Amino acid sequence: MQLLDITTAFLPFGTVNTYYQTTLTATDGTPPYRWSYSSGSLPAGLSLSESGLISGTPINAGTAAFTVQVTDQAGNSASKGLSIYIATTSTGTIPITPIFTSPQGIGNEFWVDIQVGNTDSPVSNLFGVSFKLNYDTTLLDVVTPYNTNVTPGDMLGSDVVFIHDVNETTGQVSIGMSRKAGQGGISGYGNAAKIRFRVNPNAVGSSTGTFSITNVTAINSSYGSITLAPQSAVIHIIQRLATPVLTSPGNDALANQVDLDYEWTAVTNAGYYQFELDNNPDFSSPEIATTTTATKYNPSSLYGPLASSLPDGRYFWRVKACGDGSMDSNWSAARCVRVTTVVLNPQFPATITEGSEFVVDVRVGSETRLAHVYPVNDLFAVSFSLFYDRTDILNVTTPTSAAVEARDFFGTNTVLFWNVVEDNGDGRGRVDIAISKKAGNPGATGYGSLVKVKFASVGTATGVKFQTSDVGHLISAYNPLGEQIDIAGWTNTMDIQPKPEVMQVWPGDTNNDGSVNEQDIFPIAIYWNAVGSPRPAASMIWTGQPMPFPWTPIASTYADSNGDGVVNVSDIMAVGINWGATHTVSSGHSFAPLLSNENIDHAKYLEAYRAMYEMLEKQGVNIAGAPELKKALAAVIQTGAIKQEVEAKPAESILLQNYPNPFNPECWIPFELSEKANVVIRIYNISGQLVKTIDLGELPAGAYTTQSRAAYWNGRNEEGEEIASGVYFYQMQIGNKVMTRRAVVLK
Repeated sequence: MQLLDITTAFLPFGTVNTYYQTTLTATDGTPPYRWSYSSGSLPAGLSLSESGLISGTPINAGTAAFTVQVTDQAGNSASKGLSIYIATTSTGTIPITPIFTSPQGIGNEFWVDIQVGNTDSPVSNLFGVSFKLNYDTTLLDVVTPYNTNVTPGDMLGSDVVFIHDVNETTGQVSIGMSRKAGQGGISGYGNAAKIRFRVNPNAVGSSTGTFSITNVTAINSSYGSITLAPQSAVIHIIQRLATPVLTSPGNDALANQVDLDYEWTAVTNAGYYQFELDNNPDFSSPEIATTTTATKYNPSSLYGPLASSLPDGRYFWRVKACGDGSMDSNWSAARCVRVTTVVLNPQFPATITEGSEFVVDVRVGSETRLAHVYPVNDLFAVSFSLFYDRTDILNVTTPTSAAVEARDFFGTNTVLFWNVVEDNGDGRGRVDIAISKKAGNPGATGYGSLVKVKFASVGTATGVKFQTSDVGHLISAYNPLGEQIDIAGWTNTMDIQPKPEVMQVWPGDTNNDGSVNEQDIFPIAIYWNAVGSPRPAASMIWTGQPMPFPWTPIASTYADSNGDGVVNVSDIMAVGINWGATHTVSSGHSFAPLLSNENIDHAKYLEAYRAMYEMLEKQGVNIAGAPELKKALAAVIQTGAIKQEVEAKPAESILLQNYPNPFNPECWIPFELSEKANVVIRIYNISGQLVKTIDLGELPAGAYTTQSRAAYWNGRNEEGEEIASGVYFYQMQIGNKVMTRRAVVLK
């Protein structure tokens, strides 16, 4: 709940022997409210009711200061100091009174009218009057020049003798005026003179000052004396909000109205801003009149797909600051903006990678933007600058003489000039372009591609801007008659992506550990008869061969040594041919795990081992690595045969360390079961969040340590997304028993 607050800022002045009435106001808290005053006193003759009504007939002149208090139904209370000024009046005489609007804000200008008479006490046959208007120089200044800001009113007519003097030191405006000889006097009441004041910028808010009239002399047309009763009045000064400063677009700027942001500076203590846009500089009938709490306004409600935009043309806009407890600011100085729906739009491919060349297509008009068609009409010639960021990684292709080409919007009868400026002096480059149809040809209407510019990238970046206009480099466009056409610039941003990682296969290094040796037997056996995409331009020559179509799992791609698309007995030949060869393996390009003899269930792959051994026996006579391969195959065949005959039952159920570790992106999680059990493996990140669940179901007792039997994890979470580098924990649940180990992902 908001705190109880008294919202009455000041009280109107009264006059002696004249009935007075005003009501105090408050906000928030819990109504109803009860009012009283806790100190000071009201002017004699006035009283304050519990409902907040101050009323009565004052009997004495002067200022009465007092503190009022309001109490709500919940017992909360608030206090505020106020005052009432009671002016004097002369019974039976005619008043001469300063009339103005109060309160006024600091820095504000306003008129003070000097009124002679009123409806109850009109003047008769007034021919001339002189007086002094006194004011507080700490609060107020007379606006200069004086001859246009101290002027006659309309009461004595327009043909008058008028003399004035302003004394800024004493704070007096002396005025003498009369009708001319032969003219009659004026009866009734009205404004004899007008003085324009400005509240001093150094004045303090929530202060009061007094206007008083002295030294009054008045005559009738017979030069007899008329008695006027000088009146005084109190002016209240409150804080005026500062005037917003318009920042963008610049005055008389040309901009595309669909995406045009009107911007201004923030004003301290402003609660909101009033925004007006009109095609008339006097703002007599605004096209847009709205409020916003931001310091930016985009009239998207007018320009959206379901609404029509304003017609292209010249508009004027202004802003003022508003807020509770302060006087609204003055309207800002108006700015003109030329808005258009026709733009030069730099377009480029959706995906750009480092090291590539690409084309920026500068298009004029638009065929689909925001569900509207915005064509250009009768365009004959246009010149503009195409700006681009990040000259450290972007450049126009060389030779620059071939980097810019005319497109089809103007057809073939065109004249094209351009100049490449690699350093614009602000970290950007630009291409200055001028294109025109040849003399005698008609202008072009519609939308389409105007020119294309070729660029090359040598690095990566995000948010790179391409822009078709800027301060000092505006777009110039003309029809065949030489008449200007309004075309606005446009800005688009791109991201330049890193080169995609391309897998490389070295024929024979089937485990991609950088060396061809007996360990390369095992991936062939593990992925025996696996089928995938053939490797482009495959051979068994020892070189890194690009493979843009990796298999699943990735490690199986390397097992296809000869690149024919199937893992079979022929792949052992590449191992033998390149026996002992080595290459450098980058951690960022290593896809396959390193396999060792100890990790493999050789009994499962006896058929593959025997087929490879037989192949080497028959065709390996001239292969350098055949003897070593045959020896290794014989050993694993013997091991597998023995294991096949004798399956040892583990003494206890245990969870073993995953391999490889660290890994990227896949690994195997080995374990042993001493008895039949339901096996579930859960993987968590370092924050304890579940990443992946591998439910293996019910398994018989035995060792699950080889790649063919261990739990396989492809390094992805439940949503199929690759996990990030870091520490992970995996748990195996066998019945009620839970075991945990740590794994590391290193990319």
